Amino acid sequence: MGMLTMKYNSAEMAQKLAMMLQPGENMVAAVYCSVQRDAFELGSSVMLGYLGITDQHRLIGYKIGMFGETPFSVYLQGVSKLVIKKGILNQYKLRVKSGSFSLNCRIARKAGKKFPDQSDYLDLMIPILEMYQR
Repeated sequence: MGMLTMKYNSAEMAQKLAMMLQPGENMVAAVYCSVQRDAFELGSSVMLGYLGITDQHRLIGYKIGMFGETPFSVYLQGVSKLVIKKGILNQYKLRVKSGSFSLNCRIARKAGKKFPDQSDYLDLMIPILEMYQR
């Protein structure tokens, strides 16, 4: 479902991320975020996205742009760079690099009525990410 037709909400996010889970793997936390696009991606400089952490410490998600969706996943144990910075307005900036994979995103503590658990899930996600910060 493309960016122009998608109804962003926590149920849609949970459904999309659940499709990426491996057998026996469970979602620990999932958040809505804004993703800075890579140089090769078409469209505006910022895309919408979903980001989740599993109980096997795998970072999974979707970048949702004007021309479609791009799923991604990376095991946190294998990342070469992971930086978390607390920004203004209680937002977090996340940079992840592992081989050819890179992700730059912002996660807001509040994401409106459609994501009522955003703050709680962010509180679960940050300590797990901090374990792999390099």
